[in-house]
Amino acid sequence: RSSTRQEPKRKHPHRCGARKAGSPSVFPLLQSPHPAPAVGLWGEETAAHKHKQVLLVMVIRGLFDPPAPREYTQPVTLFGELKHLKKNPQTKENLELQDEALALLTRVAKQVEPIMKPRGWNVPVLKEILPASAGLGGFNKNKGREIALRLRPHNTTSTLLHFEQVLAVMCHELAHNVHGNHSAAFYTLMKELQDEVAALQRMGKYGLGAFEGEA
Repeated sequence: RSSTRQEPKRKHPHRCGARKAGSPSVFPLLQSPHPAPAVGLWGEETAAHKHKQVLLVMVIRGLFDPPAPREYTQPVTLFGELKHLKKNPQTKENLELQDEALALLTRVAKQVEPIMKPRGWNVPVLKEILPASAGLGGFNKNKGREIALRLRPHNTTSTLLHFEQVLAVMCHELAHNVHGNHSAAFYTLMKELQDEVAALQRMGKYGLGAFEGEA
């Protein structure tokens, strides 16, 4: 008869936090070898504590970042004509990145079409402008008969603005379809449009057309 006592076997070794020896943790980034809290005499956080916070942010961003956009097969349907600049209106010189400018204009148009359709909006002309005034990002003529957007920074024409910057201006100009001035009602509608676009992006919806490879 042996006097060695055997530990009872656990029925579910992979439940309740148990895992095999040597197997990685489910959330390795959330674990830190440094004790907490790690705060100095004046309330400042030590490098170890800040490192843990950075890792937490990385995990959260990885969980909530919107999916990558997928290309659509159908063309823009609620815009009549997309016009990009070929020459600098001030110097009359040929502009760089013409194809990229048209692609940016098209991407912005597709992104806002899902919020335009239920409102019965269509825009006959969407065009690029390069105004001399640094503060002008776009304009809306005759309640959406023509919308113009700045696609390039004021100080250089050899690069393009970020998509999100141009998209924000587009939502601003679409709000002028209803409200001509910058009233409280205007800003309420603009915020509503921006929130709807953000919700579409989180769901991976970037236009009205069918996805590549789908019917």
